[in-house]
Amino acid sequence: MSGRALVALAVLMGAVALGVSASNKILAAPIAVSQDSGGASGIVATLQIDAPPKALASHGQGDAQQWKVAATIVGVNDSQVQTPCRMTVVLTGSGAWSDVVPGQKVRAAGALLPPQNLFGAPRLQARANPRILSEPPWYHAVAQNLRAAFLTQAKARSPDRGALVPGLVIGNTSMTPEELTAAMKTTGTTHLTAVSGANCSLILGAILLGARSLKLRRCMASVVAGLGLLGFVFVVGPDPSVLRAALMGAIGLVSLLAGRRGQSLGFVCLAVVGLLLTTPTLAADFGFILSVLATLGIVLCGSVLAKWLERYVPTWCAAAIGITVGAQLFCAPVLILLKPQVSTYSLPTNLVAGLLVAPVTFLGTAALALCTLVPEISGILLVPTGWCAQGIAAVATFFAHLPGAALPWPEGGFGLATMAALSALWYLALWCAFHPVQCGKAVELVHRKIVEVGL
Repeated sequence: MSGRALVALAVLMGAVALGVSASNKILAAPIAVSQDSGGASGIVATLQIDAPPKALASHGQGDAQQWKVAATIVGVNDSQVQTPCRMTVVLTGSGAWSDVVPGQKVRAAGALLPPQNLFGAPRLQARANPRILSEPPWYHAVAQNLRAAFLTQAKARSPDRGALVPGLVIGNTSMTPEELTAAMKTTGTTHLTAVSGANCSLILGAILLGARSLKLRRCMASVVAGLGLLGFVFVVGPDPSVLRAALMGAIGLVSLLAGRRGQSLGFVCLAVVGLLLTTPTLAADFGFILSVLATLGIVLCGSVLAKWLERYVPTWCAAAIGITVGAQLFCAPVLILLKPQVSTYSLPTNLVAGLLVAPVTFLGTAALALCTLVPEISGILLVPTGWCAQGIAAVATFFAHLPGAALPWPEGGFGLATMAALSALWYLALWCAFHPVQCGKAVELVHRKIVEVGL
């Protein structure tokens, strides 16, 4: 492609992104004006629920349980006149909000608050219970029934084994004890209880393997896998973070199957450009940034590390270690911006716990699919799923209580730069460890040049 064509393509993409941003600003204008007037704005809004509610951590034993819901304001009511608008918000409310379903339209009164940080969405503190305006589409209703049946069966398991299962399978952490949540934060394993690209890759890979084992053509197997992944996304909640995870997970799996770093990198770039064109605000979203960095780490670094390790360990073990190390090396600098500390045992914790993530994902998802059709079989599948979940909890708790499990790190740009340098040094150290001959020659060459300059 010529230089002029590249410039024209860049200008076109920039124009599309600016157009999308401008349209979003225009649609959000009725809210933005009231918000700019100062402080919290009391509004009566019509909202569309985007994702299943999530329980918030309580600050005290006497505090009422609060729930967080991702929603989109589609209209603001003023003097019985509704002004159309569109703005994504994070709503918090009482237990009545735990029953809302994605796809529903509700009306609520509340206080509109600014984002808690530069990259967050505006907050809507609900002052009243939701008033249901319309029921969700049938597919959202089916997904809600599946989630409810799965949670009921998970609660029937013993608390020490079943508490973490909903978080690992569908991202519902309402049953996870606070002590275990704190341990997982300390060891850098909280991503396991959020639907991530790894979950989607495992689901997609399992469906592809099953379809190919049934002698389906590659095209038909891809369609079946895509439909299966789409169904999984709707069940766990089709909010933007899950959709991003599904897309990045699918890209990661396709990249690994392609086996070519250049081709894999092209897939990642295509997906990132497409997402940024449709939703430019993702460029400032930490979840999106970490998803992209993790995928890049797998594509650029993970596959290389796996090839280095194949000479010493089995292929499956080399792939697991390479993927984990590559993703962590790329994500570590940005994680410092979120929390200025280093999880000292994050790598061994993720490696050991990662061995149990696959069985939990496979068995738990199978139990989720069968919980309304054949609840007896679903209950049987949840038994080994609970054992594996208990193993993950035990690993996180063990490493979290070791000395120096969380060490402080500088904040801001300096912390990011120093962690990026440390990640680069780690990669260099790994290269030297797996290439001792080349490393020795490089050191000898550098020594020779220093001596020559010194003479």
